[in-house]
Amino acid sequence: MAQPRLPVPQLMKAALLTAMAILIPIVSPVKIVIPPASFTLLSHLPIFIGMFISPQVAVLVNLGASAGFLLAGFPPEIVARALSQTIFVVIFSIYIKRYKKQFPWDNPWKVQGLSFLIGCVHGAGEALAVLFFYLFIAGIPLTSQWIYHSLLGLVMAGTVIHSMFDFMIAFLIARRIQILPSAEYKK
Repeated sequence: MAQPRLPVPQLMKAALLTAMAILIPIVSPVKIVIPPASFTLLSHLPIFIGMFISPQVAVLVNLGASAGFLLAGFPPEIVARALSQTIFVVIFSIYIKRYKKQFPWDNPWKVQGLSFLIGCVHGAGEALAVLFFYLFIAGIPLTSQWIYHSLLGLVMAGTVIHSMFDFMIAFLIARRIQILPSAEYKK
């Protein structure tokens, strides 16, 4: 009999996190939508926790989150942004998997630095997704000043801040439920 790609415990975690990722954009009471930007409180939380588990779990959860934004009726450029998160999810979940035991998780400066780096790649990926959407699907010319304001201000900078906030909450949860190594749990 063939070995499943994901062990059953990871598959169960992926299913629960995916359900959360789908529901958060639908039921969250805190949503700020200024197309092409949107900020839904804790929308990245299941994705980041998935990244701490494995790359496969993280990608499944991100696809679920994208479906959640679609089902919640968000504009197509925001759904495209959610789908573009697959880029940073793959890159950094592989990094976390590779260096999980060596990374200094007890050093707040290093964790915040990783969070900022993830936020920058995350923001750049979402800005590129919006740029692609507006140029090739909506047909808005690149000379429009509004695009630069939207991409750099709302999407990129806003995503970095939102990403770092959600990452830190996910980090604290992952430490508490012992997904990440912690000095206090090594006793």
